[in-house]
Amino acid sequence: MGALGLAAMALLGCSHSADSAGEPAQAVRLPAPGDTTKAETAEAVAPTGEPAARSSMTPVPPPLVLPDRLRTLLLPPDVSGPIVGSPLGFEKRYDQPAPPVDLTEHAECAVLLGPAMPAFGFEWTAYKGAQQRDREENADTVVGQGAGSYPDPEKARGAFAAAFPAELRKCDGVVVHNPRDTAADLTWQFRVTAVEGTRAQWSRVQHIDGKPVDWSCAYEADVKSNVLLYTSVCRRGAGAAEAAARLAERLMVWIPIP
Repeated sequence: MGALGLAAMALLGCSHSADSAGEPAQAVRLPAPGDTTKAETAEAVAPTGEPAARSSMTPVPPPLVLPDRLRTLLLPPDVSGPIVGSPLGFEKRYDQPAPPVDLTEHAECAVLLGPAMPAFGFEWTAYKGAQQRDREENADTVVGQGAGSYPDPEKARGAFAAAFPAELRKCDGVVVHNPRDTAADLTWQFRVTAVEGTRAQWSRVQHIDGKPVDWSCAYEADVKSNVLLYTSVCRRGAGAAEAAARLAERLMVWIPIP
């Protein structure tokens, strides 16, 4: 065997003897665990001492309707029209509630002519309203929507409670003249259906010379989260109350639950 073969055998023999002696083969060595590895491992160990106090945690505020988003709550005519069963081609928008109405001896019933500025109080942060009609003049269907936002749900509920107290039921059957109406022989009779903690429903029937005519306006007012809202439908015949309730239900879908 030549010198080259002996050298090769010597190399193989050395390698075999090293393995049999239990010494590990040469390989890439992993570095010793550093601080990062130690920190990750330590997080799995139960903490020592008393649990941290939770009283310092800030509670998550309830979801609110912000003033700049209030306008998106109102239903456009192409949505409200099918809900009330009438095309509504004419619309006016408002940024403030209607001015107050003085009913003198029946002042406590004034809100039943339609929620105006006193109904929303003085703490609202924004207001958006709309009136929609099937015709610009001599309309057969008139739809109203109004919504006011407040700094928090408590203030909204406070405004609702002040505007729609339980005593409002005493206005059921009361007949008044609306100062906004130019005809002196035109009056309205109120029908109060419900006054609850977060909802009020009522209607007013038009009278001429003391006799009811085929024209009425139905209303619903609600408070949800930090929003006080109302809907109204004026029309001939029946179905106004149901239509106003459907409008209110649709409006409240977009208000988050506090």
